[in-house]
This record gives sequence, C-alpha cells and structure tokens, in this order.
Amino acid sequence: MWSVSMEHNVWQVLDAVRKRIYCWKGVNSNVLNAGKEAGIAFLLKKEYNCAIDLESQRRKNMKLAEEKYVLDGKEITLRSAKPEEAQMLIEHLKIVTGETRFLMSEPDEIRFTQKEEEEFINEHNEAKDSMLALAFVDGEYGGNCSFESMAGSRRTGHRAGIGIALSQKYTGFGLGRLMLKRILAKVQEVGFEQVELTVVGNNHRAYRLYESLGFKECGRIPNANKYGDGTYAEDILMALQFK
Repeated sequence: MWSVSMEHNVWQVLDAVRKRIYCWKGVNSNVLNAGKEAGIAFLLKKEYNCAIDLESQRRKNMKLAEEKYVLDGKEITLRSAKPEEAQMLIEHLKIVTGETRFLMSEPDEIRFTQKEEEEFINEHNEAKDSMLALAFVDGEYGGNCSFESMAGSRRTGHRAGIGIALSQKYTGFGLGRLMLKRILAKVQEVGFEQVELTVVGNNHRAYRLYESLGFKECGRIPNANKYGDGTYAEDILMALQFK
C-alpha cells in the first residue's frame, strides 16, 4: 500500500514536469535543441529523486507532533505517547473500562506490564501505518485515539481500524470529534482507502458522532458482548470509504 501510494505521488510529479518541459518557449534552448532528450531525462531524474526523498521523509513514521487547540474554554494538547507514560496509560485504561460498558474489556482484564506498554508505544511511534495519539485537557490526560493497519494480506492492505477511549468527564464538549478528525486525516495521509470501527449497539451518542463524520453502518453482530449481570449488547460495524 505504501509503495503504491508513493508511486502514485511520484508519477504525478513526473507528469507535471513533462508538461512544464514541453510548454517551454525559447527557454533553455541549448538544452532543448542540442540535447532535448538528455535534458528531459536529467530533469525528470532530478524531480523523481526529489519526490522520492520527500515521500520517504513523510513516511518515516506517523508520530504526531504536539498540537494545541481550545475547546469550550479548555486547552487541548494532542501528541503521540512517550514511553515513560506507559504506566499512566495502563492505569487510565483500567479506569475508563470501569466507567462504561462500551469498551471491550473489564478493568481486571487489563494486565499489560509496563514493559509491554512501552513496546506498544514505541511500535506506534516508529510505524508507518499506525498511530497512537494522546489528548491532554488543561494538562491532565484525558484519553487516546489510534489507528492500525488491518493488512493481513495484500487484499486487506487498503483498510485501517480505529479506536478511541476517553475519560467520561472529558466527553460531551467536542474532544472526541477533534481527535477522530485528526486521526482520520492521518489515515488518509498514509493512503488507506477505508477505515473501520465497532460501536456497541446502545452507544447512541458515539454512533451519531461516527455517522456525522461519514461512517456508514455495514453490519451487526447480535449478542456480541455478554456482561457480568447476564445481559447482552450487539456490536455495530461501521466503515468510512475515502475512495
């Protein structure tokens, strides 16, 4: 997927160069008359190498540099995670899974070690096709949003999955929408054609948010979640296509 996307961008550059060269009127006439093909080849190679270099730099990793916003009078900072924040992320996940029935685990099922979480953070910071973004509200950690490639084969390399987990006290004022918009922009930047997510059936607020961002429902799994009290909830599968 990465190579296809890069090739597409590079050939766009080359096409623009060709058009520019053939439209020259009396410019660099010595090159065009004495060695037109050699001149074109040289310029094309130069543009090609430049495009490759720029694309490679952009694709080094998907680490999110710090970004500042203001929402509802609150200062929001978005950025990638740091390895030294591993334990904070583990403790936060235990808290948010206890606050809502809409995440995939119970608090006592969160058994990641600090080392495992550090490795998880480093993998995302170094990856070309995934990202983990954290949100801080007035300096306090509020949650995270991420995307991952769903490529198990070449046939699924065009797909990404996203997830989001926020503290309940930081919901309801636009933080989730902001984070999802930034993550979706990064998903497109990588070159994915489709992004997918799962929302629990009775999570109506999240469902409406995803719909407003362009996601469409594409299926339901009945009784996908069974809770400790014996009740069930379905999973709703949603997808957003960029092409």
